[in-house]
Amino acid sequence: AGAGAEAEAEERWEAPPAAELQARRERQERVSRALGQYLLRGYRMLGRCCPRC
Repeated sequence: AGAGAEAEAEERWEAPPAAELQARRERQERVSRALGQYLLRGYRMLGRCCPRC
C-alpha cells in the first residue's frame, strides 16, 4: 500500500459534475453575502457555537 496505491487512487478520481460545482459556488456566495451583511450590521464572530445548534 505504498506509492502505487496512491497513484492508482489518483487515476480513479473524477472531478464533480459542472452542475454540482456551480451549485457549491452559488451556495458559498449566498453564505458569504449573508455573513457579510451580519458583519456590516455589527455582529461579531466570537468563535463560539450556539448551544442549540
